[in-house]
Amino acid sequence: MRRSFGRRSNDYGELMLSGTHRYGFSQRLTGEAHAEMSKDVQMAGLAANAIIGDAAQVAVSLAGSRSERGAGALAGLTMEHRSRGLSLGVQGEFTTPDYMALGWSPERRPPRSVIQAFAGVPTGFGSLGLFYLRRDGRSEPDAEFVSGNASVRLGAFASLNLAARMDLRDSNGLAADLSLTVPLGLRQSASAGASLSDGAVSLRSSLQKSLPVGQGFGYRFDTYVGNVNRIDATALLQTSFGLHDAQLTWTDGQTGARLSTAGGIGLIGGELFASRQLTQSFATVQVGGYENV
Repeated sequence: MRRSFGRRSNDYGELMLSGTHRYGFSQRLTGEAHAEMSKDVQMAGLAANAIIGDAAQVAVSLAGSRSERGAGALAGLTMEHRSRGLSLGVQGEFTTPDYMALGWSPERRPPRSVIQAFAGVPTGFGSLGLFYLRRDGRSEPDAEFVSGNASVRLGAFASLNLAARMDLRDSNGLAADLSLTVPLGLRQSASAGASLSDGAVSLRSSLQKSLPVGQGFGYRFDTYVGNVNRIDATALLQTSFGLHDAQLTWTDGQTGARLSTAGGIGLIGGELFASRQLTQSFATVQVGGYENV
């Protein structure tokens, strides 16, 4: 069982409240109730998620809203099957014209329906995947896409990735990307690729060395040729007290440079120390007589 409640204000200072209660009826069935409320919009909904044997996971959701537009409703259905072999699923969401949610602009109207489907399968040489999306809009234009991707392992030498997307409502809406990645050793790799978009072809290449977990050096060198010609060179240095990088960029004849450093300063037990950037809680640990720990 899980409960969560929230209280926040939007950019206009308006008070908004939200709450969620999730309850596990069994290991195969979970229910949820959710509500959001502001002065102008109130929304509440119910959802259920069930595991049907080893075959599929099914989720159903229903929600209603009330706003200056009037009353609105939303219904959703998701069915998924995931396994080490074939994985596939379909998701549909349907709304009435006056459905409203917190954070939406007054001019926005929800799509009549959004339908998504996917299928993926591993192969002896990599993996294959397909994806379909159809959106019947109200305030936004209709959209219908189909996309596919394939990953091919070329032994221990390299990997080849191909992705393509077709806009079924635009005869010129084909986009594709082909990339080859070659490992060069510890934390080092090189890649090259080509992209097709709006009838134009662009080329790119990259050589990089990733930073280690501890202290050390890394770099990245990228080139792009196409509608925009660009060269990026970046050097990175990670120390016990920060991350430092220097970047030099050339774009269509214009050159730029950037230097940056990020670190943190902490205070524990009256002792001030420098460290890498502190984004969460931190603590000090005594480990006995071990050196350099």
